[in-house]
Amino acid sequence: MEGSWIESSLINYRNFAFETAAYKGGISRYEDNELVTYEFLADAKTGTVLKISRV
Repeated sequence: MEGSWIESSLINYRNFAFETAAYKGGISRYEDNELVTYEFLADAKTGTVLKISRV
């Protein structure tokens, strides 16, 4: 099933010296007739995508 989601609770994200609060979410979509899911972390203050990975 295609769709998207985002968790309402914040998590702490740290990458080397950079640390911020972030939201975890995901997107599912069809690529070449196959359902593919991506998960991401987005900065809670700016909305900037900090990390994305294909599951």
